[in-house]
Amino acid sequence: YKKGKPEILITENSAVPGMLLPVINQEGYYRLDLGLLGNIKTTDVFQANYYHEGQNLQHKVEIKQKPSGGIDRLDISLLEKNDLPIPKHIKILKKDKTITLTWEVQTPVHIYRRSYPDSKYYRVATSISGNSWTDVNTDVNYGYILTGTHPDGSPGMHSKEYTTIPTSSFLNADKTSILAKENVKVLAFETDFTLAPGASKTLRILRQVQAEKDSASNLKEIANLLLKENIEPYRNENKAWVKQLNLNQFKDKETQLLYLSAANMMKQQFYPPEGKSSHNYYVFSREPTWGWGHGGQVFHESLTMLAYAQIDPLMAMDSQRVYEERQYPNGYINYRTGSYLDEIINYKDTLTSSAPWYAWQNYEVYKITKDKDFLEKMYHSSVKFYNFFVSNRDYDQDGLAEWGGHAVLESVRDAAVAVWDEVAWPSNFDGVDVNSMLVMEAKALEQMARELGLDKEAEKWKADHMQRAHLINQYMWDEETGFYYNIDRRDNDFSYNKANDLKRMEIIGFLPLWAGICSDAQAAKLVAHLTDTSKFWRSYGVPSLSADDPFYNDKGYWNGPVWVEWNYLIFHGLKHYGYHKEADELTKRNAKALVEQLKINHNLWEFYSPDAPWAGYHKTYIWAGIINRMIKDSNLLKP
Repeated sequence: YKKGKPEILITENSAVPGMLLPVINQEGYYRLDLGLLGNIKTTDVFQANYYHEGQNLQHKVEIKQKPSGGIDRLDISLLEKNDLPIPKHIKILKKDKTITLTWEVQTPVHIYRRSYPDSKYYRVATSISGNSWTDVNTDVNYGYILTGTHPDGSPGMHSKEYTTIPTSSFLNADKTSILAKENVKVLAFETDFTLAPGASKTLRILRQVQAEKDSASNLKEIANLLLKENIEPYRNENKAWVKQLNLNQFKDKETQLLYLSAANMMKQQFYPPEGKSSHNYYVFSREPTWGWGHGGQVFHESLTMLAYAQIDPLMAMDSQRVYEERQYPNGYINYRTGSYLDEIINYKDTLTSSAPWYAWQNYEVYKITKDKDFLEKMYHSSVKFYNFFVSNRDYDQDGLAEWGGHAVLESVRDAAVAVWDEVAWPSNFDGVDVNSMLVMEAKALEQMARELGLDKEAEKWKADHMQRAHLINQYMWDEETGFYYNIDRRDNDFSYNKANDLKRMEIIGFLPLWAGICSDAQAAKLVAHLTDTSKFWRSYGVPSLSADDPFYNDKGYWNGPVWVEWNYLIFHGLKHYGYHKEADELTKRNAKALVEQLKINHNLWEFYSPDAPWAGYHKTYIWAGIINRMIKDSNLLKP
């Protein structure tokens, strides 16, 4: 709640309007979305209560935006006992048109209420000293929470939510019910059956999807046809698909099942040609509560095609063709592309694209498929995109690029990052990440041109990537620490606001290893940092930020977790420089993280903790499938 204005609360049960995402992320309370509390000003201060269940440990903190925008980072300590109790033994009774709440008397109580589907809680009773309160209900679905009261009148930690919705409402909903009058997002149904010992039963579950504008009159007819459909042809097709994976090539059962799980997950993300797409395309997450992942493709997710092309080369090529089909005449490719989406993010009159991995992806897919028609078409598309990118991402014209458009989104690391958050917006820096990617783009264009017999063009691309690599080594390599960093684009040094504030050991410092930019001596220094257990060589892989950085958080999105695709880039670099043992070990650590989560929750996730068996935030995440390429390229196969 806003400090001094405790009449409106949001809690972990509050949802982002129109979505199922919580406004308070539950994985360590990493994110607080305060937009529900009104227009936010940089002068606004918010009060937040934290609680450790079972130990009555509470902590009240203040949160505010930074003057330059962005957010505060707060590490919450729950070490001191707070004696302010949470109301308990709460009961709710609905009778006629009234709702009566009762509770155990301890301290004065505030009562908050929300009317579904609203996410905000409004205070409806203040500092009640008794043990009951009655509300008038006119067939509205309410949720109530109770808090204790601090001496200054502010609310303490809230109770669990108590609702007027009976638990059987979904099963008993009819045309006259309250639920039928609202936009119900979930309907749950029950069926009973009995199994004798050793017996089995097959259940067929149908889910039909159609546009809201279309008539539902024929859904039942279609459902009845599907209930009678012979599924054996589909079963046989799937069996043949699994057989061609050749799972016996892997050394152990866990690796076999991990490879199969990742292959299945990637396959299930694909959709047939529809809408604006005349090719098969994928969505990068089918997590049902996360609408963002359903929109379509983006370059950094398409790195997974380097793994999926080994399984289904035609599908992988098709997903790349989607970008070429929708490319603008000037070479621009928008941020996300789907059959029903062209996400064009205009930020300060600059169009946001995605990280420049396009030519490299196309060439890597070609090396697997050997399809010359694909190569020729995607080469010309890649040239157009590369020229657009380098022409619009070098604001100071010094030969080194910066992130542009909405730079945080374009940079892939699309949230709080140590340097973004504590130093400045990414467009202020010549980025070691974006320039390493552009080196690999030009290298891929060189190789594609040579395959097509375009040697003159190939020489141009070679000169391009050699010059950019030279500038990266000249300005971004720090001999003192043996690492690569972003630089201030104004004067090409490591200091922006204060001395050496850009010297933060982030995962992007290893991208010159992936791009083949560094010398053998530089590579050795990078590998020394990489294999330092106090920095990057963690139990489950390489974190996105060095573990000895004060901003490090193993569950903190881009400030600690393992992102498997970025680990693949490091794996690729290790193999390139001959560090095969380290590459194999990195694969094993990543695989261990994925396997442990598959055993616990049967899902592949967006990212993983490098230090503990934990994963977040979104599941069925396509880019976790890159683990299959790591497995195939490492020494984990049978001799």
